[in-house]
Amino acid sequence: IPNLKMLYNQFHEKGLDIIGISADQKIDDWKATLEEQKEPWLNYIDLNRQAIGEYKVQYIPSIFIIDENGTIIAEKLRGKELADFIFRLFIGK
Repeated sequence: IPNLKMLYNQFHEKGLDIIGISADQKIDDWKATLEEQKEPWLNYIDLNRQAIGEYKVQYIPSIFIIDENGTIIAEKLRGKELADFIFRLFIGK
């Protein structure tokens, strides 16, 4: 989460959006996590597991980079690899 917050703060004004989709089955647990993490992006709970099925999520957390056309352009990136990819998208280096 700290890495995602850093990327969001640095690139949100340039067009980066993050949407969190929780697999929690208890709304109270999900709300508690939201309060604890204070994520600045939109968050949803997937009670019926629709997003998990559509994106074929195999592990949690999963990260998908989706372009403005709705195409998945990267997935399974973490840490420095994720940061480097986002930097290249928005800075081009």
